[in-house]
Amino acid sequence: NGRSGVATLVAGTVTVANTSIAANTRIQLTAQSLGGVVVPVALAVTARVVGTSFTITSNSAVDTSVVAWLLIGAL
Repeated sequence: NGRSGVATLVAGTVTVANTSIAANTRIQLTAQSLGGVVVPVALAVTARVVGTSFTITSNSAVDTSVVAWLLIGAL
């Protein structure tokens, strides 16, 4: 499992499998290319399952953007 990567939103959300996720891991998100929206919208980590995955959600339900993520902190 990498400490960084990219994920593509489907209908404004995507779950990223990564066993490095800890309760206190910081997750930085950056839109890389827009899809379904003409201007960048808010992105947030809306769920995490320790040791399994985290979920990225856009403010737009039609967002299909590519999002880069970076894990910072706990291993």
